[in-house]
Amino acid sequence: MLARTVRELLEGAAGFRHDGGRVTQLHAELAAGDVFAVAGAAERAIVAVTRERATPGLLFYDLKRCLAALEEEDAEE
Repeated sequence: MLARTVRELLEGAAGFRHDGGRVTQLHAELAAGDVFAVAGAAERAIVAVTRERATPGLLFYDLKRCLAALEEEDAEE
């Protein structure tokens, strides 16, 4: 359910772009915490949900590194 919701968030956010491109990262601030999502080159995406305010730059970096590691593993198989 979370995966589908994140995919819908990324696709919905793309609707706000004027160039028609896809959204590759998303940060949503909520009252109880934040949601961060990063989409990879393939159909894979990774998400983090935080309870308290987090540092977006660090979270995006970590999520991108995790996603890159997963994509590297896929390429090796």
